[in-house]
Amino acid sequence: MKSTNILWGHSPSIKSEADVNEELSYLWIAEETDLCQVVDDVEAAKHKKEQLAFADPFDEDEVERKVLTAKPMCFLIVGKPCVGKKTLAKSLADAWKSILVEPLQLIQENIDGNTETGQKFQECLLRGESINEELVMNLMLDKLRSPEVAHRGYVLCGFPTLSENYLNIPEQIQLIKNMNLKPDFIINIKCPDYDLCERVSGQRQDALSGKIYQREQWNPDKVEKAENKGETEEEENEEEEEGIVEELEDEENLEVAHLVRRPEDLLSTVEKHVALYKDKMLRLLEDYMADHDYQNLIELDGNKKPNELFMSMMYKLEFLGLQPAALVQPLHDEEEEETPEELDDDDLFRSVAAMKRIAPGYRWRRSKWGRTCPVSLFEGNLVMGKFQFSASYLDKMYFLSSEETLKRFISNPRPYLLPPQPRPPCKVAILGPKSAGKTTLCKLIAQKYDAKILDMFQLLEPQRQKVKFDNIERVRVETLQSALLTVRDQLEKMMLEEAQAEFERHAAFPVNLEDAIITEEDEEGGDESKETDAVRDSQHSQVAPSEDPEEAKNKEDLTKVSFDIEAAKQKMQIPEVTEEHPDVKEIVNKAIQDAMQAPVELPMNTYMDALIKAISEYSCIHQQRWKI
Repeated sequence: MKSTNILWGHSPSIKSEADVNEELSYLWIAEETDLCQVVDDVEAAKHKKEQLAFADPFDEDEVERKVLTAKPMCFLIVGKPCVGKKTLAKSLADAWKSILVEPLQLIQENIDGNTETGQKFQECLLRGESINEELVMNLMLDKLRSPEVAHRGYVLCGFPTLSENYLNIPEQIQLIKNMNLKPDFIINIKCPDYDLCERVSGQRQDALSGKIYQREQWNPDKVEKAENKGETEEEENEEEEEGIVEELEDEENLEVAHLVRRPEDLLSTVEKHVALYKDKMLRLLEDYMADHDYQNLIELDGNKKPNELFMSMMYKLEFLGLQPAALVQPLHDEEEEETPEELDDDDLFRSVAAMKRIAPGYRWRRSKWGRTCPVSLFEGNLVMGKFQFSASYLDKMYFLSSEETLKRFISNPRPYLLPPQPRPPCKVAILGPKSAGKTTLCKLIAQKYDAKILDMFQLLEPQRQKVKFDNIERVRVETLQSALLTVRDQLEKMMLEEAQAEFERHAAFPVNLEDAIITEEDEEGGDESKETDAVRDSQHSQVAPSEDPEEAKNKEDLTKVSFDIEAAKQKMQIPEVTEEHPDVKEIVNKAIQDAMQAPVELPMNTYMDALIKAISEYSCIHQQRWKI
């Protein structure tokens, strides 16, 4: 009984035979139920397999999507100075179809291309100055963010650098860690210090061609020894043999008189650079490589020849089963005759499918885009492609609308081919009276179909505010000038009325102040007017020798009043009227309020320019998502 209790997992207790039989029956029912479920699952799987017997397990769309979303292969080559990093980087970039990112080559490309940055480099070199490291760093980062690097990957060489004028070495390594496309493989070229210094110090450069020769190449004695040893060695593959033949031909045609020794190839200079590398950079690079995946860390022997170094690198990449990125191939040559645009689509596809075949009997296939330009469709425009801008990618043919779109498609076709493309553009314009629900309907449609809303009221709001502000400022300036004159005239008139009332109270008869004031023009009259008045007075005195005493008294009072008014005018000073005057402020504020409430009308060209600008900006933002 004790063993039975342990078998069933119960606590030690005595069970009857009936209890044991009941538990066995429950166990049999459960096992029978599970068995039925298993049988049903097997039958369902068998039925599904029969349905998929004639189905193709290869999903072409899924494979193409994986290719388009796959990260491009990126390489970082490090090692001691002059160990052969640049030579290996050039060979690897050419064979792997990647973009070489090397500071000296970028500088030379910009100088040869006569770009704005290249002109700055040229000016610095002509002045005998060193090139600003910040410009070189920004140039290198722009290259790493370019569309062609996002598609083909890169081979980074010559970075981090020993110079710390702009960024120190830890900051340069941190910059590599923070890149969007981080290095997948780190290639470390190792070489003993003595061997490296001996090899570099024996280098010579051809003054005419600029090519660098090693000691065993320009030294005749060592060249003969190398040829004798080469006879006893085993035969290599055809590519290596061709490379050796070319090297021997170069050695035969080599003229030692043209060879010069560069200052950086001096033994003391090389030893100094190696010591600086080991002191500042080696430990930091080792820590960075320790954090990297050791399977993607490749170490090479720097004592090998460049060809051997490159072949060993390619063997390792081939062993890992890696493949370079597929490139876009233009199908039309300028020498070929142009196909008429009136050609039917079927005839056009048939003629292009047979161009530049990669294998006998292989024809390019038609894509989902047909004759539509993928770049224009990505930007929201339905434009038909042309025959002279046809190209192939993977196993399909595409037609671009212009030379610019073809260049963009060649640099990086991924953003234009990824789902949900090809998606035909749909542009909806919603019109209606005010408060009819246009905005709400736009938001609902945009939310349903993930569309972009272009509200003309919001787009034109900056222009409307600018026009309104300019109008208000113009009204303020005009109203201010007129208000100053108006208030000044009112003050002058009011003071004249007060002065006239004051004189009327003191005078025996009413006096018009405006008539009594002697103007400056009357006071400053010419001699002729004075003589005329004198003659008139003399004639009057002759005609009327005697004068009434009462009339003479009135004239005396009038003369006295006139002199009193003139004195009052000289004492009367109208205060200066400025912008801070209350009446001026009131007039200006009222005019500004009226201008603010006035409706603003914009010309039709403003509407069109704002709409075109908004569409172009949306296209640029949509394209920017796929640059990296």
